[in-house]
Amino acid sequence: MTYYVSRLRSDKLFLISVLLLVVFINIDLYVLIVQKSNYSAMLSTFLTGNSLGHYAQMLVLWIAPVYVLLGPASWYSNDCKCGNDKVLITRYGKKKYLQSNLLMTFISSAVTMVLLLTSNLVSSMILFSQNKLTPFGSNPAEFMEYGIDDLTLQLNHQVVTNIVYIVVFSFIYGLLNVLFLSMSFIFIKKSITFFGAMAVWFLCTTGDYAITFAIQPFTEYSMGFQVYIVGVFFTIVSCICGCLYLYKVKSDEL
Repeated sequence: MTYYVSRLRSDKLFLISVLLLVVFINIDLYVLIVQKSNYSAMLSTFLTGNSLGHYAQMLVLWIAPVYVLLGPASWYSNDCKCGNDKVLITRYGKKKYLQSNLLMTFISSAVTMVLLLTSNLVSSMILFSQNKLTPFGSNPAEFMEYGIDDLTLQLNHQVVTNIVYIVVFSFIYGLLNVLFLSMSFIFIKKSITFFGAMAVWFLCTTGDYAITFAIQPFTEYSMGFQVYIVGVFFTIVSCICGCLYLYKVKSDEL
C-alpha cells in the first residue's frame, strides 16, 4: 500500500490527469454562473449536466481513456519497459504483483474520482446555495405529474441521490482503469492498449443501453434500468479482465 501511495504522489502524469479532471469537472459551475442559471445547488453538479451543451461531461466521458492512460493503469507497461516488473515479481510473486496492480489501480482511480466529484458537489452547494429552481417545478408534489416514481424519489432526497451517483460513477471509472490495466498485460504497447480500451468504452457508451444513462441523476430513466446497465458493464469488464489475467498467468507458466 505504501509503495503505491508514494508512487501516486510522485507520478507527474497522474497529477496532470487529476488537474485536467479538476478543471473539466468544474467547468459546469463556471458555465452555469455565466448563463445566470438559477438551478438549485443539487441540480448544478457535474453529474447532473444541466449546463447548455453538456461540455463538461463530453470532455470527461467521451475521452475518459485519455485520463486513464495518464494514471496508474499504465504502470504495468512502464514497469515492463524499464524492467521493474521483474524486480517486483521476484519480490512479491507474479500473481500477487498482478493482483495488487489490479486492486490498487481500481482503488486509487475510484477514490480519486470520489474526491473530485465530492469537491464539485461542495463547490456547487457554496456557489448556488440561494438558488431554488429545478427543471421539473418548484414543488416536489408536482414531480408526480411526470409519472416517474424514481425521479420523484430522487428529487425528494437530492443530497443522497448525488452521493449515490458519485459512488456509481467512481465505480465505473475504476472499472475502466482496471480494463486498461488488464489489456496492458497482453499488449505492452500503450497505443494498442489505449485503442483497445477506447473501443470497448465506445461500445459501452453508445446504443440503447449506454453506460452514460446510468451516471446522471434526476433523469427520466428508472433506477432499475440504470442498475441493469451498470451490471452489464461490470459483467463485460469482469469477463475481459478475468480472461486477460488468466491468460497472462497461464501463458507465462508454459
